[in-house]
Amino acid sequence: MSISIHFPKRPQKFLINFSVALALLILGNAAHPYYVGVTEVNIETAKKEVRVSCKLNLNDVQLSISQLTSKPIDLSTVTPQNVQQVSALVMPGLRLKVGSKYVNLTFLGYSIEDDAIWCFLQAKNVKFYPRVTVCNNLLYNQFETQTHFIHCIVNGGRKSSKLVNPETCANFVY
Repeated sequence: MSISIHFPKRPQKFLINFSVALALLILGNAAHPYYVGVTEVNIETAKKEVRVSCKLNLNDVQLSISQLTSKPIDLSTVTPQNVQQVSALVMPGLRLKVGSKYVNLTFLGYSIEDDAIWCFLQAKNVKFYPRVTVCNNLLYNQFETQTHFIHCIVNGGRKSSKLVNPETCANFVY
């Protein structure tokens, strides 16, 4: 004597739909779906100094540099060659204007924090004007949905903006 269990059609359909949805969810999370960077510009008018830090996804930066150079790159170890490669990616994509003059930023280096890369830049002897423009199109060529959150701090006063590809510049008035 054999016993067979027959599920009604609805629960079978539910199980199939649930299994498909679960598989899509798992496969969809294999690559991160959000392409977000954070840039902070800190201006101290008394010191005439500008400090910039930019946080991006490490894998995205490595992919971008690999596509530009046609060579794989591992940025987990900070070497002079890696610093040069990151600088070559960041410097043309991140610009700062105070008043009507572009600021000559100097790339100081980078550090790795979990799955992120922090890039550090600075400028000295910057005359302050109450209008600051931050332009950032980093990784726009690689990711259509790249977004940047821009924070501009002048003497402790913080203002923020969001740039979504293809928007490249955020303006701040103090």
